[in-house]
Amino acid sequence: MNLSAGEWDKLYGLAEKAAKKVAPKFPGITAEDITQDVMIRFVESESSARKTLDNYEKDPRITFRMLLTMGNQVASKEIWDYRKFFGTVIYSEWDVRKLLEKGLLITEERESFHEAQLNVLTTGRKSKKDFAEYVSLDDKIDLESGFSGLKKEYQEVIKRRYIGGESLNATERQRLSRAIESLTKGMNSLSVKKNSDHDGPGSRQAMSNATAQALTGQGW
Repeated sequence: MNLSAGEWDKLYGLAEKAAKKVAPKFPGITAEDITQDVMIRFVESESSARKTLDNYEKDPRITFRMLLTMGNQVASKEIWDYRKFFGTVIYSEWDVRKLLEKGLLITEERESFHEAQLNVLTTGRKSKKDFAEYVSLDDKIDLESGFSGLKKEYQEVIKRRYIGGESLNATERQRLSRAIESLTKGMNSLSVKKNSDHDGPGSRQAMSNATAQALTGQGW
């Protein structure tokens, strides 16, 4: 069954509400951009649009979380497309969290990269094959350099969550959120500083996590 004009308006309103929550995490991406990209997905699959509206009537909270996920996906794609075309790195908080979830930090005790990955695995990852993902060495260097510039309390909460795999209370989660925000700003400052020496679009080499660790083996 085709959606009515009123139903499209309702769906647009929900997508816009989600986009306004997502946009602040992605430098250079507006809520309007995210809303339009999400709506394009729905136009391309009207059955998905119908299902989303029907599910919203049953459980608004879960459906809105799904819209937040869609918003993060399209915004992240915008960032990566920009990187690919211009050879310029702009990190979002979403990107930084993903890098941390891959276990790219090493402890001061020089905990092995493999052990760090297993710690992340215990926090919810379902398969070891998830760690076969490829990462950019530059991303790892930016992450480690940005991390070294954080104040001690931010370093500690990041290590507890992403290396130690600890569960955090509400106050600690707020501190982690501030730490991720500060880390993202620091990484972007480093990226801008390095940009004048960049070799051009497509020059950021991708390599396995293990190779990246071997080339930047100094721990924190």
